[in-house]
Amino acid sequence: MKKTVFLVFVLIFLTACSGISQTSKTSGTPDGVRISFLDLQPRSELRVGETFDIGLELENTADCNVQGQVCVRDLFASSISGVQDQCQEFDLRKKDITTDSKKFYFTDNVYDTNLGNLRSTIIADASYSCHIELNPQLCVKSSIDDESLCKNRETLSQNTLGLKTAPVTITQIEKLLIPQSNSIKMEITLHLRKMANGNLQGPLGIILNYEGYGNLRCRDLENLEWDDRDTEKIIKCEISLNVRDVEDNPLIISIDYNYQNSEQKQIQIMQEGDV
Repeated sequence: MKKTVFLVFVLIFLTACSGISQTSKTSGTPDGVRISFLDLQPRSELRVGETFDIGLELENTADCNVQGQVCVRDLFASSISGVQDQCQEFDLRKKDITTDSKKFYFTDNVYDTNLGNLRSTIIADASYSCHIELNPQLCVKSSIDDESLCKNRETLSQNTLGLKTAPVTITQIEKLLIPQSNSIKMEITLHLRKMANGNLQGPLGIILNYEGYGNLRCRDLENLEWDDRDTEKIIKCEISLNVRDVEDNPLIISIDYNYQNSEQKQIQIMQEGDV
């Protein structure tokens, strides 16, 4: 009886450990540096002339090491602004079993105005770089007639692709083999998704290299712009291949970019004597 109870306990323990291990794996969903205001830093109500600190915690949920800076500001004109425009550098490791996080403090802020009660919006902006790389295996062949060893069309998604969580990441890859007079053209369609909060700063750098054959040519990368409402983009790339037989090689996809996202908090500024 004791042996049976012990075995049941071991099985429950192993199942729990397996669940923890699975939840620690990357999900491939768009996510990056999360910003949160520390409790009571600042308080939601402040008096005119009261000095206050702004406390932030930054947590990196992405599968890339991030380097950048976090800055604080408010929306008032400089003549009545109570938040000194300050920035601090940060460096956070990529997500592993746990996420890397750090706290930041911006001190000596004060609203000193005689304009009556005001409502202020304090904004924290995090700007940082991210690099991710994917290496899916893709097969090519000399003829599209036989699909027993290599499919002409393939779709790699979350179930078949080693996805990366990042502010902008790849969620799906489609391969299409097209016959040409003396070669085979491989066309790759990349589905990119962006996290809802924030936007790219500058261009998206992306390189696709089919190992043993070189870089793919991608269309209209210079026109790849995201506005605030965009969450998904599609990129098409291609390469002509002189293949004699069936081959299976990695497609090395490297993506580099700078990203910015923000968090805000509203506070009430009250004159002395107000309840």
